Amino acid sequence: MSTSTVYDVKTTIEEIGTIPSQSRVEIEVLQDGEERENRAGSGDEEGDEHNKETASPGEPTLQQPNHLHGIRLVFVFVGMVLAVFLVALDQTLLSVAQTAIATDLKALTDISWVITSFFCTQAAFMLVYGQLLTLWPSKWLFLSAVVLFEVGSLISAVAPLMDVLIFGRALSGVGAAGIFICCLTILAETTSIRQRPMLFGILGATFALSSVIGPLIGGALTDSIGWRWCFYINLPVGGVTVIAIVFLLRATPPLGKQHGARATTWLEKICSIDIIGAALSLAFTICLILPLQWANVTYPWNSPKIIGLFCTALAILIVFIGWQWFLKEKALVPLHLFGNKTVVGSSVVTFFCFWNLLVFTYYIPYFYENVRGKSSAMSGVALLPMMIALVAMTMGGGFIITMTGHYWPWMVAAPFFLAVGSGLMYMVRYDSHNSFVIGAQILVGLGVGPLLQTPIIATQATSDVRNIAKCTSIVSYLQRLGGALGVGVASAIFDTELQLQLAHRAPAVDAHAVQQNATVLLDLPAGPARDGALAAYTYTLNYIYIMGAPTAFFVLLAVVFFVSHKSLKSRSRS
Repeated sequence: MSTSTVYDVKTTIEEIGTIPSQSRVEIEVLQDGEERENRAGSGDEEGDEHNKETASPGEPTLQQPNHLHGIRLVFVFVGMVLAVFLVALDQTLLSVAQTAIATDLKALTDISWVITSFFCTQAAFMLVYGQLLTLWPSKWLFLSAVVLFEVGSLISAVAPLMDVLIFGRALSGVGAAGIFICCLTILAETTSIRQRPMLFGILGATFALSSVIGPLIGGALTDSIGWRWCFYINLPVGGVTVIAIVFLLRATPPLGKQHGARATTWLEKICSIDIIGAALSLAFTICLILPLQWANVTYPWNSPKIIGLFCTALAILIVFIGWQWFLKEKALVPLHLFGNKTVVGSSVVTFFCFWNLLVFTYYIPYFYENVRGKSSAMSGVALLPMMIALVAMTMGGGFIITMTGHYWPWMVAAPFFLAVGSGLMYMVRYDSHNSFVIGAQILVGLGVGPLLQTPIIATQATSDVRNIAKCTSIVSYLQRLGGALGVGVASAIFDTELQLQLAHRAPAVDAHAVQQNATVLLDLPAGPARDGALAAYTYTLNYIYIMGAPTAFFVLLAVVFFVSHKSLKSRSRS
């Protein structure tokens, strides 16, 4: 039988982060000598990650964070970092292997589905996992997500046909969604709000860095031992994650679960899942992403199929919102969660953050490859100034937020760097000095980095403990959606503006040939036609880069008017 003792703690120094003084911690000393912290947290009008005050005798108590410390926390976190690394790597690893896959499987027309299937299921199932995490322990959901990701990778690696490969990629996307949402939820369950910014910063830096080195690793594997090893590589790394989580993470009830309540059966839990909402969200995501993938590649923008898919997505969204309103608390996305202004503001911030991250990550290499004549590998290297600045701000910002307890100033300052960096990228010309381009890239990285994980921190810090998983899944879903829409809008601008610019600056150059293979620009003989064509291509990219300025303005408005300006120090006191 366990015994409980209540201690007044003046100052507690944790292995990672600091718990403010005057903390009152209830430590339950178990028979096996382990100690478990059950903290009662502070709240505000928007809700907090803990209850506003400790429940009085006779009142129901809710499941609170169960903090990890020392070597257990380190190994569990390393396991999660490896899992996030694989997910981010998987999104870009195949960008240079598609030709080899299409040739080997003899299915060139279906190659776009290899990436599209992964992205669609990953985005849509983030909302599903947000609801599942309110029903089952995060440990088992995380392990099941890793298993799904690994099984999908294995199916993709051995796929004899393109249809089998696409199925494997879709299954991996489901697992990837669970991995990302479960990581963020597990950190909410096992660390204090003061520790989380630094840990989230490491996760964000891992995501950004692996997205850049993905094409380099994918190209090396494809050229040396074959494209199938782009999937085989996931298996041993995923095994390390499973071992760390199985042996070092204790399974606990979902955050906010009422203690003493009647235990629900598996059948009751399954019946409480918003299956219709999940199907609608998946259908909406597919109908929105497919036309963005197909436009001006498979079909023109004014094609009835493209327009029809966009109209269908809008209709599904209206039905989805109506269904969520009807279900209220049992919905996949309870609409009352948007009553927390910080959730709304964080969603806008993360939407445009990922919008800019993917747009600049995709289109800066276009400049280096097609204007400066660099190889794909060297274009990835040329992107490093932006990514190093981004990683430095993500990790450094997380560390400083952990020390100071303030996230809001970082979110306010970041849009100014993004706007200036975007403006300078707009001023880049085909003959601009490398130092000018690098400086502009660094400013963009300084603007995007602080916004990569800070919205999640703000959301978790201002959400009721019972809603942390769902609010986290909403913000993460909109993050992925912002990336997809950003790339889609950039593609539309690129295709339209390139024709106009070439017609104006290099009318003798075949615009269609340039759109199909931009390397023909560098094959042109030196002279006015070549200079005009390179200038036209660069001006087209300028119109894409400048999108960062208005989106930075929207981010600033969202932070100033919606994101709560609260100190994490007060939130970590009990």
